[in-house]
Amino acid sequence: MELTFETLRQANVARLPTFKNSKGEPAHSEPDGSDWSPAQWFQATLGELGEYANVRKKFDRGDLSHEEFMKQAGGELADTLTYLDILAFRCGQTIGDGKIGGRGTAGLNIEISPATRACRITIALGLVAKQIDRSGAVGRTAPFQNAQGQISDLACQLGIDLGAATRHKFNEVSDRVGSPVWISYDGRVGFRRGCGVDPERCMGNGFGPCPLCYE
Repeated sequence: MELTFETLRQANVARLPTFKNSKGEPAHSEPDGSDWSPAQWFQATLGELGEYANVRKKFDRGDLSHEEFMKQAGGELADTLTYLDILAFRCGQTIGDGKIGGRGTAGLNIEISPATRACRITIALGLVAKQIDRSGAVGRTAPFQNAQGQISDLACQLGIDLGAATRHKFNEVSDRVGSPVWISYDGRVGFRRGCGVDPERCMGNGFGPCPLCYE
C-alpha cells in the first residue's frame, strides 16, 4: 500500500520521543522535538539534501554505479522529506495531502536537469527559511508544500518511488537508532515487539503487518 503524508506525520511524531543518538541516549529532551528550534530542524533538513548532493556528485564523477546511486539517492531524498515533515510539524504546518510520490510524470518537464531540480529544492527551502524568525513563527503552508513538491519532482524524474523509499529508509533508521516505531506495508504506524523477526521479510506475504511485530 502506498505511503501517505498523514502516515509519515504520525510515524514521525511517534518516533521523536524514542529516537536515540549514537551514544544510545535520547536525542531529544522533549518528546515532541521542541527542544530543537525550527532553525535547527531546518538545518537538519538542509543537511540531508546535502547528503543527496554528495551522492549525486559521486555518481557524476563515476564513483557509483547507477544501481548504487539509485539506492543511495532514494534514501537521502527520503531523509530530506522526513526532516521537512518534522520541521513543518514543529511549525504547525503540513507538507502535503494524499500519497507520497503521487504527482506522477504528467506535466513534468524532463528537459530540466536533475542538478537544476536540486537547485530548485534549495530555493524552495530558502523560502521556508525566510519564514522562520527567531520566535519560530511560520505563517504559511505553501512554502513547505512547494519544497515537498520539488523533492517529489526530482525523485520522479530519477525514477525513484519516493513513498517506498521513505518507508524503507524510515524503518532502516528506526532499527539503527533503537526505535520500535515502524511503518508497515499496509500503511500503518506500528511498534515492533522485539521478537527478532525482520518485519520487512515477515510482511512480504502481502497480508499486512505481522501480529508478532506490531500492536
